[in-house]
Amino acid sequence: MNFGPRQRTTDSPQNTPQKRTTENPVSLEESPKATTAALADEWLKHQTCMMHRAKTEYVEASSTLDSENQIMDSDENTTLSEAKQAINRFVDERDWLQYHDPKNLVMAMMSEVGELADKFRWISNQKSHEFAASPEHAEDVADELADVMMFAIELASVCNIDIATAINSKLQKNAERYPIEKAKGSCEKYDRL
Repeated sequence: MNFGPRQRTTDSPQNTPQKRTTENPVSLEESPKATTAALADEWLKHQTCMMHRAKTEYVEASSTLDSENQIMDSDENTTLSEAKQAINRFVDERDWLQYHDPKNLVMAMMSEVGELADKFRWISNQKSHEFAASPEHAEDVADELADVMMFAIELASVCNIDIATAINSKLQKNAERYPIEKAKGSCEKYDRL
């Protein structure tokens, strides 16, 4: 299933972002006589397309999602695509996509990271393990982490980033920066190894 940019659906044609095609790319090399205004207009159309995603199909997720409560199964039984679909459905049903531009999603994610960090403030490293696993705090930690993860997944969708591809690419870069023979057991940054 494609999780590319979603577009907000609307009855008003002037509010509907236009999809970018290979027939109308904007570049100075291809359009040397284009005016700054025309380039800016095309850039804005492109940005609008990238920030809004089309309504997602949820049929594939129905086997692991309760359609009324959108409850997913465990990590072992839920794919990343199904998690994306559940988040997209939640956002779409509330008409929140209009607020989910990259800047606001990053700010929301950072706010949730702050709430998660607050749970661990002023406790030792060892106590943090005990705190996260304790029955009285585990659900709070999981809730805050879920907020962070949901905003991260929504940001990836809005920015048209394939999460698995991005993670794989970053792991390859990190493997080059942190070769096992130099980095094993060390917390030094790659330029200090």
